[in-house]
Amino acid sequence: MFAVGLTLSYSPSQQQSISVTFDSRMKHLKTMHAKVLAIWAGTNMAGSGVLIFSTEASYFYFHAMNISWGLVNVGVAAFIYYHHNNVFRRPQSLLQQMDHQRHAEKMILFNIGLDHAFVATGMALYQHGQVLNINYADLWNGFGISVMMQGAFLLLQDTTFYQLHIKSRRRIYPLWQQLMEKLQCAISDSQTNDRECVKSSK
Repeated sequence: MFAVGLTLSYSPSQQQSISVTFDSRMKHLKTMHAKVLAIWAGTNMAGSGVLIFSTEASYFYFHAMNISWGLVNVGVAAFIYYHHNNVFRRPQSLLQQMDHQRHAEKMILFNIGLDHAFVATGMALYQHGQVLNINYADLWNGFGISVMMQGAFLLLQDTTFYQLHIKSRRRIYPLWQQLMEKLQCAISDSQTNDRECVKSSK
């Protein structure tokens, strides 16, 4: 796979086309991630906002926690959407694209770790509510089920978008590899005063 990438060579027009396509794809993935999160948050706030007035016991706390998560997720989604719309309003250099890709993958992996922690925390809260004669059992049970559900959805979402980002990176990787080879040649030539490396990489 990598050996094939070493033999590829892109013309300036091809580089420009691939770069513009990557910018568009990255912006789409980022904004779509935000939109999915916003839709999930809105669904939670609308559904639980209505049902909380007709339920009691653990169901009341379940809906209360859903509303709280919805409020937080709306804020996160709004930040992601407007931030990346602003960033990708301008064309990005290949080095900037590499940095955006690296940051996106690292942040999603970090979020996946948090998602697992949310699910585990929800399970712990629910199990705590199952203890015989414990105070506020309904609260523990309701909160626990809600946190488990929220964590499970975020885990599914983040895992899906992580795979999409990996797929996007693979499509532009040969161009990035070509860029890095040229940079390495330029550094080597500046140290040895030998232009053969640059000539061979064109």
